[in-house]
Amino acid sequence: MNFPQAKHFKIVAHEPIKAAANLLNVALVNPPDPQSAGNERLMPPLGLGYIASYARAIGHDVDLFDYALDLDVSEEYLQKTGLFGKEYAVYGISTYTDTFAQGIKLAEKIRKNRPRCKIVMGGYHVSILHEETLRDFPVIDAVVRGEGEVTFSKYLEALSAGDEAMALLPGLTWRSGERVISNASAKTLVEQDLIPVPARDFKYSPGSYVEYLSRESGVTRRTISMVSSRGCPKRCTFCSITVLDPLWRARSVESMMFEIRKLYEQAPFDHILFEDANFFVRPTRTLEFSRKLFEFNPRITWSGTSTPDHIVKHKDVIKEIGALNCAALEVGIESGNEGSLKRFGKGNTVETNKAVIAVLEGSGIALGLDFIMFDPMMTTRELDANLDFIAGCGFQDSWPAPVFQEVLLYPGTQIRSEYFQEFGGVEPVHEIPETNFMDSTVARIFRICRFYHDRGRHEVDALLRELYQTLNAIRQRETAAPLGDLRDELASSYAELAMQTILVRQLSYRFVRVACNYCKENPEVDQEYLQIATAIRKMVVDPVVHQARRVLSAFLDSPGAASVTVVPDKFVRSRAI
Repeated sequence: MNFPQAKHFKIVAHEPIKAAANLLNVALVNPPDPQSAGNERLMPPLGLGYIASYARAIGHDVDLFDYALDLDVSEEYLQKTGLFGKEYAVYGISTYTDTFAQGIKLAEKIRKNRPRCKIVMGGYHVSILHEETLRDFPVIDAVVRGEGEVTFSKYLEALSAGDEAMALLPGLTWRSGERVISNASAKTLVEQDLIPVPARDFKYSPGSYVEYLSRESGVTRRTISMVSSRGCPKRCTFCSITVLDPLWRARSVESMMFEIRKLYEQAPFDHILFEDANFFVRPTRTLEFSRKLFEFNPRITWSGTSTPDHIVKHKDVIKEIGALNCAALEVGIESGNEGSLKRFGKGNTVETNKAVIAVLEGSGIALGLDFIMFDPMMTTRELDANLDFIAGCGFQDSWPAPVFQEVLLYPGTQIRSEYFQEFGGVEPVHEIPETNFMDSTVARIFRICRFYHDRGRHEVDALLRELYQTLNAIRQRETAAPLGDLRDELASSYAELAMQTILVRQLSYRFVRVACNYCKENPEVDQEYLQIATAIRKMVVDPVVHQARRVLSAFLDSPGAASVTVVPDKFVRSRAI
């Protein structure tokens, strides 16, 4: 596949937004996400919000629907939530590889109920596999490739103008009768400040989006999400962003502050989570933003994304933004061994990764760890190095644990191409293939860990939520009023529960470490993965879980528990905690 490179794009100021001649009712839909369904909080899909704002500026009537957290998307449910409430002429569905199958199921239900509508897809997966999508799924009428604001709005215009207008629209793959037609790629990118801020008025949504949880204080803060830039200058071999978004473009600080003021006037908030692929590309912009945000409201904090080299290179900026308002940075550390870092195209070393941790810690900024424990070409020595890195840097009690993650082979990425060149086989078009490994011991370790992750880890996660709910309740009681005679008892209970929480958080790391040691010491033992995983769980996990439950139950039955209110907290889900 040939994709546009950064040098092929030109950033332009688009022509003034003009009212459309033919105004349409449009529904933009975020389908269920298998990775998130069943949780209680997530970030709103701002990509759809941007497309909605642009189309509304032209005059179209656009409604937004977010089903990411839903498990039930039956036709009756869709009807109940309003997806068929209007005669929408066009439905736009945003997908990535993990949600593509759900997006297709959603499209089929829409087609059944609205047979005359147009159904358009967008997102990284279909942008890369645009012809295959239309070839394999007749329910889809068109694919908007790459950035969607301009192309989708022009598609709405072209619907009333016929095939000749449709054929002239860059960045569109569409169906004309039995033919699938791929127009030329868009070669221009609109200047970021000229795109209207994203709409957030979802007609249907989960109702409760993510909050930021301070690791230091344990206090949740009301959070909004924003996007301040697009693209990424890095060339990580596993990343889809660099395939379609090779040119980094950023909004000005003035544009960012305009959106922040507008949102704060509507509903005050405490924290901003930036969903950029790489926020910290231009350090001067980052520093200017921190200063302007502090001037606006010194109590608002923010979290964003960066790469190891930028953090180490700009320690002075990191120190100042940490002192001002930067609470956390999600950093693509990815590995604790040199071989994997080279295969991932990271351009940094293990020593650089260790330096990042020291710089952030010295600046009071929490690290959101992006880490890939398993990759197809790794050796057992490299896997040991990853585990040593996690422990040596103090991340063995991170939650969600970074120790189960394998590299995901997304369509169009360099690492996926190299994988099939090495392993052969038939490449699944619309799926992420199950990972194979060159090293048989690594493969065995991975399968054992996967069994535990998929079948047994849910109990540990549920217990951690209960522990955090109880700890938060004690903290709230501490700040609400004097504890009197209960102070010592609650302090003692808090300390004991906190210790149990740490031990439970370490279970994932301990499980992987034991599995690694077992497989290296017993290379010839022929046992089922499930049998080994069960044995390790009984030896490593169950005693800690049982003890933590005993401590928790003892507290909840004590007189001290009567003075606190344990309220089931929403499951905090944030990329930058």
